Amino acid sequence: MLTAQVARNNHGFCIRRMELQKQVCSLELAKKLKELGVKQESLFYWVKENRLVYKTQTGFYLENGAGFSNDLFNELEIYNATFSAFTVAELGEMLPSAMTLTRKTVENSWRYPSLNGDSLYEKTEADARAKMLIYLIKNNFITIK
Repeated sequence: MLTAQVARNNHGFCIRRMELQKQVCSLELAKKLKELGVKQESLFYWVKENRLVYKTQTGFYLENGAGFSNDLFNELEIYNATFSAFTVAELGEMLPSAMTLTRKTVENSWRYPSLNGDSLYEKTEADARAKMLIYLIKNNFITIK
């Protein structure tokens, strides 16, 4: 699993790695997006036992780099047991460009203002974006292609 790390590269710059689960939407929100009809095409997928796999041109892999059977993935897909774990970038592509996201460092959360005057807060940027997308779809502000 990728963990938060700070190291210096060859040029002296600090590099920080973030846990993969903080870069993709949660399983709960991924399930809601699938229920709402969001097309299930992403770089990462939630599969059985809350495990993340990523897709490459040669197949599927667990986050630790171990191979994940294409046949097993296809079988899980048939039984509706795979869910796109959309990244921050993938979610950003689905949201209207006019939507603004702010980070509240005091509460260590991400905030999207909703259109009814409320705000949506989440611990990760991916979950904040996913929650906003769910809100927009449910309230018919956007439609799914």
